[in-house]
Amino acid sequence: MHKARNLTILYVEDDHQTRKETKGLLGEIFGHVLEAKNGKEGWEIFTKEKVDLIITDIHMPIMDGLEMIREIRKVDKDIPVIVISAHTETEALIKSIELGVDGYVLKPLNLRQLMNTLERVVKKIYLKREADKYFNLLRQYQKAMDHTLLISKTDPKGIITYVNDKFCKVSGYSRQELIGSPHNIVRHPDMPKEFFRDMWATIQAKKTWQGVIKNKAKDGTPYYVHTVIKPILDENGDIIEYISLRYVITDIVSHKKILDSLLKYYDSFLVAILKIDDYEYIENLYPHESLNTLDSEITDNIRKAMPKECAFSDVFSIEGGKYVLARSVKSKDITQELINMSIENLKMLQSYLTDLDLESIDYNLSFSVSFAYGKEALDMARLGLEKLKETKNGFIIANEYHKQLKERANRRVQTLEVIKKAIASKRITALFQPIVSNSDLSIKRYEALVRLIDEKGNYLSPAMFLDVAKESKYYGIITQSVLEKACRLVKYKDVYVSVNLSILDIEINPIREMVLEMLYKNKESADRILFEIVESEKVKDFTLVENFIKEVKGLGVKIAIDDFGSGYSNFERLAYYQPDILKIDGSLIKNLIESEYSRNLVEAIVNFSKRQGLETVAEFVENKEILRMVRDMGIDYSQGYFIGKPQIMEVDVINEGGSGC
Repeated sequence: MHKARNLTILYVEDDHQTRKETKGLLGEIFGHVLEAKNGKEGWEIFTKEKVDLIITDIHMPIMDGLEMIREIRKVDKDIPVIVISAHTETEALIKSIELGVDGYVLKPLNLRQLMNTLERVVKKIYLKREADKYFNLLRQYQKAMDHTLLISKTDPKGIITYVNDKFCKVSGYSRQELIGSPHNIVRHPDMPKEFFRDMWATIQAKKTWQGVIKNKAKDGTPYYVHTVIKPILDENGDIIEYISLRYVITDIVSHKKILDSLLKYYDSFLVAILKIDDYEYIENLYPHESLNTLDSEITDNIRKAMPKECAFSDVFSIEGGKYVLARSVKSKDITQELINMSIENLKMLQSYLTDLDLESIDYNLSFSVSFAYGKEALDMARLGLEKLKETKNGFIIANEYHKQLKERANRRVQTLEVIKKAIASKRITALFQPIVSNSDLSIKRYEALVRLIDEKGNYLSPAMFLDVAKESKYYGIITQSVLEKACRLVKYKDVYVSVNLSILDIEINPIREMVLEMLYKNKESADRILFEIVESEKVKDFTLVENFIKEVKGLGVKIAIDDFGSGYSNFERLAYYQPDILKIDGSLIKNLIESEYSRNLVEAIVNFSKRQGLETVAEFVENKEILRMVRDMGIDYSQGYFIGKPQIMEVDVINEGGSGC
């Protein structure tokens, strides 16, 4: 009863002594007790004060208690009322019941009966207050939900039994049109049957379903909603109805998410991704508002350009100036027909974009389109866009390219397995090809050429595995293996050996540190090592490369630039590499006889090298005539199959100090 201290009661009693005694008792229980001498006075107090409970006698002058209760009920039918009366006649009791009193206590007062009645009524007051509070919150929640969400209820068969105003407004249908109709009244024909089979299977299993649905308004306009459908169960656990809560995501959620949600239900579909060429430059040139205008213009015109026969679901604008068209398909023949039709219509769109006149954007727009079909069409079309960057073609059907990539990936996996087994079995080795002096044709150096011995004993050239190795953790092991063999050879056979070292070897910290450690461990033979750096590779950190070269040259190592005259040839880069030797690219050497251009370029390289004090090596010397020409041109050294093929050079010495130089 401690909660009663927060309540205000109105006590109505015409007998002064009874009123005085009872008020004193009530004052010990309730926080505030208002008193009245008759029903009229009690009614007047009720209209002026906030009262939580009324306790009243029946028979009083001017206006009796029952008449007062009747007037109060016209204003507040729920306020609790307790009648205290000396009268036990049936008529008074019946009238009290009809007026909805909450307790009837006889005089003289029985304290226990009164306290029990008061406790029960006070509890009821607080229960009602809690209920009112939650009901008020629920009304506010419902108001907020009605403002934001599309709400509907259906019977177990999917027939609509309730919709809110928001549902009617967005769908364009009236409440009368919706109630009693199946829910597919708003279904868009693009939505596959598999989608709804999955949804019904979920909710009929008494589970909550959620996902993105494309609906169609009464006027045919598509809109997207994120939907939650929950089964409502009775006390026996049987489904009595479904309630659906939706919010429109057409303008607030990225088209990419909508697209991904929809396409996962298609068994096979056709996708076209249209990308505005050089969109990244447009983004940097123009403000956000102008880009939004451009996006709207392009989206609208793609819709117009696509004929109804193509039946694409919609145009999805995604990041980076890309637009996606998608639809389900059933056969490759139909797909090819659709692609051809789409290409023709998109070519018309291209001419429109060229003439597009937006005051805020002055840019000659063009685009590329990647088509793909099948279950993985979206991913394949994205790959097709990457291929279009290389080919510069306007259109591509990406399925064949995707097939090639998968085959390439499978070959890569197989090659990695071969490399892994070769390393485990110590079948990574090196062959050594002689390099001769053009003055007397004596051997001055050998080049270490990496080879992989397969399980059948065949020697595989680096073209068959090295590029794959560079993308894996095994590349450093291969570099280490070749360098160890070269170092052992120079240490125990008193020869000079050149080793190919890529920019990758230098820029990857563990490989670079391994190379330096091997050189420092055996300084006495390091001056017979020459590193051939592949000049055509891109350099990320010139300072790192420059510092590495300075450090190894300090140990006596010489530096050669390999394949000079091709790829990224740039004479200015020689300042970073500080080479001792230039190895002239084999594609120039082998064309010396037929190509005047090659002869002139090689002569320029030789003249430059002599002025800079650099030695030169001719690669791919394949016959006597080429050898004669390179000697006449003043090239210092020659290398090639005419000079000598790569050969095995074993070192029959046990290196007690471990592998290394």
